[in-house]
Amino acid sequence: MIGASIQKSPPKNVVLPHFIAGSISFIVLSVLTLLSSDILTVHFYNPRILAITHIITLGWITMFIMGSLYQLIPVIFESGLYSNRLAVFNFWFLVAGLTGFIISFWISGFMILMPVFSTSVFLSVILFCINIALSYKKAEKKNISGKFIITAVFWLFITVLIGLLLAFNYRFGWIDNSNFRFLKIHAALGLVGWFLQLVMGVAITLIPMFLVSHKLRFGLLRFAYYFLNSGLLLLYIYWQFDLHIMFIYTGAISVITAIVFFLVFIYDSYKKKLRRLDTGMKHSMLSFLYLILPVFLSLIIVFSKNPGSVITNKAILLYGLSAFFAFFKYI
Repeated sequence: MIGASIQKSPPKNVVLPHFIAGSISFIVLSVLTLLSSDILTVHFYNPRILAITHIITLGWITMFIMGSLYQLIPVIFESGLYSNRLAVFNFWFLVAGLTGFIISFWISGFMILMPVFSTSVFLSVILFCINIALSYKKAEKKNISGKFIITAVFWLFITVLIGLLLAFNYRFGWIDNSNFRFLKIHAALGLVGWFLQLVMGVAITLIPMFLVSHKLRFGLLRFAYYFLNSGLLLLYIYWQFDLHIMFIYTGAISVITAIVFFLVFIYDSYKKKLRRLDTGMKHSMLSFLYLILPVFLSLIIVFSKNPGSVITNKAILLYGLSAFFAFFKYI
């Protein structure tokens, strides 16, 4: 299977630019973080903090994910990438959009620059989603890993669509003047629906493969998949329609239950491994343990009786950072 997958892999000019752009984004992120050290402890709804957040999510993590996923499609879907040309267009739309998007946040250019460059990011994501969806359609096997990945791509589309609406709302003000309700949906779908679900989908294929683990409890993953997406749907319904508080409690518990099922599967893979852990795998295994911190912080945020308190705001910042750096440890 590995040999056939290598033959189906996309050319270097499709994959490598994503890693180069992701690395440059990380350097820019480091510089801007140093320049903004005085505002990192204030409320998260700050233009410069939002700029840094989007460099992390779009320029660093999503750029790396796209490049990695293009490379891993032949392994996970057992089919070639649908279109290398779409991948190249997807990359350049994202680079152009992201560059202008971050500048828009940094200089508070919300009225003109933000809608234009957020549209470029949205077009990039549409091309990416089409490419992955059509690659999945021609996949030889429709396994649970592919199900996680294609659903993660769906949540990415919804996340960026909401982001586009928020960007236009700065100019036209026709959604919600505070933006906070949609910002919560945007953040939750991005972190849990896109990042976490994508990591799950890739990990449940690669971890057993690299550890040479057999006779695993794949039934756990079906529970993880349905609990995760049911929880996300409940969270979305609560924030969208402002329904009973039990929706957010049930949604949060459902997502955490999904993470537990996933971690049990990873532990089962570790217990049944036939290979010793190399350095890279040690980092990956530790990253799964790091998921415990954002889970704990999410409980503080969800069950907080004073959502606007200093403690809750700091928990939100730490939650985002801990989730991002767990991903960094994984890659």
